[in-house]
Amino acid sequence: MTSILKSVLLATIIVNLSSVKALADVTSQQVWDGLRTAMTASGFKISASETRNGNRLTIGDLQMSRRVQDPGSDASGTISLSVSSLQFLNKGDGTVTIVLPDQIPVILHVNSPEDGAFDVQFDLTQRNLVIRASGKPDEIRHDYAAEAVGLDLRKLVLDRTEVPGADVHADLSLVNVSGTSISAIQTDRNYTQNLNIGRMSYQASISLPGPSETSYNLSGLTTGLEFTGTTALPLILNWSDPLAVLMDGAGFDATWRYDQTESDISSVESGEKYQQSSKITAGSGRLALNNQRLLYKGTSAQSNLFLVMDQLPFPISLSLAKAAANVLLPLTASPTAQPFNLGLSLSDFVMSDMMWALFDYDEILPRDPISLALEISGTAKVLLDIFSPGAIEALGQDDFMPFELEDIDIGRLHLAGGGAALEGAGHFEFDNSDFETFEGMPRPRGRFETELKGGNRLLDWLIEIGLIQQSDAMAMRMMLSMFTIPGEGNDILKMLLEVTEEGRVLSNGQRIR
Repeated sequence: MTSILKSVLLATIIVNLSSVKALADVTSQQVWDGLRTAMTASGFKISASETRNGNRLTIGDLQMSRRVQDPGSDASGTISLSVSSLQFLNKGDGTVTIVLPDQIPVILHVNSPEDGAFDVQFDLTQRNLVIRASGKPDEIRHDYAAEAVGLDLRKLVLDRTEVPGADVHADLSLVNVSGTSISAIQTDRNYTQNLNIGRMSYQASISLPGPSETSYNLSGLTTGLEFTGTTALPLILNWSDPLAVLMDGAGFDATWRYDQTESDISSVESGEKYQQSSKITAGSGRLALNNQRLLYKGTSAQSNLFLVMDQLPFPISLSLAKAAANVLLPLTASPTAQPFNLGLSLSDFVMSDMMWALFDYDEILPRDPISLALEISGTAKVLLDIFSPGAIEALGQDDFMPFELEDIDIGRLHLAGGGAALEGAGHFEFDNSDFETFEGMPRPRGRFETELKGGNRLLDWLIEIGLIQQSDAMAMRMMLSMFTIPGEGNDILKMLLEVTEEGRVLSNGQRIR
């Protein structure tokens, strides 16, 4: 399935890049010559016929194919596209219109020593797609709009046996599509994209023959999708080595938002049924990757999950008011420290009463929503280029550390639920010239503070509902008494953990190391 999705994505990228390049010139012939050159540089073998009639250049029986190789395995194959007719029209006003056929077959053939061979055929379809190019050769803008764009599975062959059409189905549909693209070709290829999709839906199903009933179904819907992004690609692309493409300067920076998304998954295996439904009201995000850094930010509003399984006597219902995550990782070697951060926030997680009743039937524990937040940042010196040759092998060595941590800031630690709440924050610096004071790690210096409210009361409740034993709770309380002191108010415990310049470890001022 992963390979199939990769092939679909690659085919879509190829068609999009073809259209973008085709908009780079002001005459039909220049457009076609540029497209052919770009595709050949990408490793495609191309054959086609050319016919000119006035301001119309028609490319007939366009066949494009190239070999593909999975760098992580011995799997290899070919991907091919067949375009019956591709037309370029000079409008006489400095613009060129590109006309694509309503249907473009995309075929992927893969041979894998482990998984065998398979062939997949998709049809890339469009309805009332209009593409118009304008601008100048070194900076081109194209505007496009379509009532619908789709991707439909037509054939699936596994080990030379075609899966009957009644047993497998998959399609992707984009409705009310519009956008713009600006391309600039200098020392590399730079693209700026804006895309709006009114409605995106997908569905897939497969039934496996055999004595036991087995089937899988997947469907989903997203509305109000908006996407903006910039992409940089080397003039000569070598997709057989994706890491080399990144090292040569490829990168992207994309942002998106949507109004709502929902999905449904169901399956039947050996007579046992499973059903899952999820819905998220509004979300947004950003993802950027190049040979310098990885950046991700994502947020979502109200989320709901509903599960039904034959193994459970009741349905599972979960909800989350808000979720957010962020990651920043430096990826290139540098003699100076670079910033990094990691964040996660889950607000107001709620379970259904039936789930609570599994371990708290008498409602001893408060049904307060559960929340979690973690904010970590700092600086680290990266010791090797992550995408350089040999980096993957080096990272796999047990005794190799790809970075030196210089400082870390725990901006916030928050966990609340069950009538208790834990808060924490701290900062540490690290001496990477001293691995002896704390064997195997650089010597830290700094402090970390925490405050726990309602901890003892929560232990009492957990004993009452039988989740922990009295002896276990006593051991926990003894441990807390060793590292915490009473705070202001009832059932409040505080802890201050310090590591001094000399390597001493203090808990609330008392030396413990």
